[in-house]
Amino acid sequence: MQRSFDPNVTQELAEAAVMQLEEKELVTICGEAPKTTRREVLAGLSGGIVARTFHDRRVLPAELGSAYAKEPVSVGWILAVEYVPGSDWSIQEVPQSEALMILLRNTPHAMAESPGMVDCFLKAVSEAKCFAGQRGNAIQGADQILHLIGAPA
Repeated sequence: MQRSFDPNVTQELAEAAVMQLEEKELVTICGEAPKTTRREVLAGLSGGIVARTFHDRRVLPAELGSAYAKEPVSVGWILAVEYVPGSDWSIQEVPQSEALMILLRNTPHAMAESPGMVDCFLKAVSEAKCFAGQRGNAIQGADQILHLIGAPA
């Protein structure tokens, strides 16, 4: 297996992940005749993996092991962090009015096509903590964001 993300991702870990996806009917392992044991299935992974499509049924977040809200939730954080090669993590809190302008500048829609967008953005920034700045390495940036919001890294 080519390691493309993290050296801790081993062949066994990847195979276990694929098996979980197959058990949830999210992928199909292609290859020869149906396998009866886990070892036979894992040995046949070289045949290919095909993601299944869900044209005919809705896939709920719980089916994918994800949590979800039953009602709308407010936006807690708005971070506008620009990648600058070789730079260090450097962000500062910005006023909600500046965050609103950042959201508008990063919206490709013409306002005439989506007149309700400004109201949505106003609601989003009204309860959010807003930050802007720059980052270098993506992994370090992600760690800094988790630290900023008080989540475990």
